[in-house]
Amino acid sequence: MEHNRRKRVYHTLNYPLQTNGGKTLLTGIRGVNASPDKVYITGFYKYPNDTKVDTFVYKGRLTSQDLKDRDLWYVLSYPSSIGRTVMSTNLYGPDNGENGKIVVVGNYETKEAGMSTIGCLYEGYLSGNGKWTTLIPNLSSDPVLNTIAHSTHGGLVVGNYDTQLDQGKAFIYDISKKKYYDIIKPGAKSITAYGIWYNGENSYTICGGYSDLDVSSGVDSGYLVDWNNLTHQFSNWKSYSYNNQPKNTVITHFDGITSDGHGGYNLTGDWIGVEPGSNQLGFFANVKRDKYGKFKKATWSEVSFPGKTTLTSGNSVYKDVVIGVYTLPLDDSIYGYISYFI
Repeated sequence: MEHNRRKRVYHTLNYPLQTNGGKTLLTGIRGVNASPDKVYITGFYKYPNDTKVDTFVYKGRLTSQDLKDRDLWYVLSYPSSIGRTVMSTNLYGPDNGENGKIVVVGNYETKEAGMSTIGCLYEGYLSGNGKWTTLIPNLSSDPVLNTIAHSTHGGLVVGNYDTQLDQGKAFIYDISKKKYYDIIKPGAKSITAYGIWYNGENSYTICGGYSDLDVSSGVDSGYLVDWNNLTHQFSNWKSYSYNNQPKNTVITHFDGITSDGHGGYNLTGDWIGVEPGSNQLGFFANVKRDKYGKFKKATWSEVSFPGKTTLTSGNSVYKDVVIGVYTLPLDDSIYGYISYFI
């Protein structure tokens, strides 16, 4: 494949206020419809030795000049109110709204709810003058403990939730209809939904990971599945392991999805090998469809920040651009990065 013949380059991309011990976690990237040379990047920054968190959206070009411009980084936080003291907000996935607005999803924590995470949706301008919505799936009679909304595209949201009885459940939320749907894969013991791509009309493609506790296929496998938002049916389930070698990987997980511009998809995520001491690494994958519309095998390339890193994650993808984080030995900081082909 073409992406295996080109060179992938890497650049550190931290929140402009990062200092030693700080943690920049880049979580989502999406192109800006009205400005084809610009992107939205979401994430959050944890200050060193402090509980303070800045959750941000960057809107600009992928150039050193723009990325260093603090005026292009916008802080958005779920607002506190009576009986709801918001302690932190984490944003994960951006999308284009109407008339220059943004749609972005994530989660927040409150003093009253303790360590529980609560899903959220923001629709509005980057100035913060918009509408915040709490997202908690109402799909179970069992109380929901945690909700995280991971991605949004084309009017739908995907994410995860836990209940007292079940851990690792995934959901779809239709923003206009305010309705939730469970994502259930036959045979899976747990499942995540980290990315969604709108194909047009009523067609969406969702990615994430699942576990069926079958060690022969790895502890966790990546998956793709189509969702018809008119019939509310899933189709074309397909499982993936890094390099198409399930016996050599313990974990394969898709974290982000985007169109490849040719009817297929570019994806990123994380994988861990079976060899003792294997580090978590990212990847860039491409998946085509066959003439029947089924997903084909993926082509893969490794994403690993150069140098003596202890971890590289692939958190989101736009075209061939991958964003994520990396860590270094004996260093409490977490560093964001951006990577692309030249």
